[in-house]
Amino acid sequence: MQKTKIIIDTNFIMIPIQFKVDIYSEIRELCDFPYELCVMNGTIDELKKIQKDKNQKSSDKMAAKIALSMLEKHKHSVIKSESKIVDDAIADYCKDKDCIVATQDGLLKKRLKEQNTKLIILRAKRFLKFE
Repeated sequence: MQKTKIIIDTNFIMIPIQFKVDIYSEIRELCDFPYELCVMNGTIDELKKIQKDKNQKSSDKMAAKIALSMLEKHKHSVIKSESKIVDDAIADYCKDKDCIVATQDGLLKKRLKEQNTKLIILRAKRFLKFE
């Protein structure tokens, strides 16, 4: 049986730090099917950029650093894309594919709903659910 790809967006990978929600155990509870956690290469680039940006708050820099270490620890597959805009890369990748996107980005959620992509979102700042 093929695993469903769950693509984690940049803002979603920072939920454990910002809201103290363990997205990995929540996803395990939510998904009773084989899945593979993925990120776009642009997500990693965004996190590295946040970490190095002098204009970012130190709490955001720390969140990005921890997020990068979580990506390594939980062995996410990296999906390569030429697009410099991560939201475009995610939407393009998911078009006509059976995948799920975990995001908090309102514009991206709207765009993905229009192309019938399944979503995982944070609800009440405490738990994850399908939308």
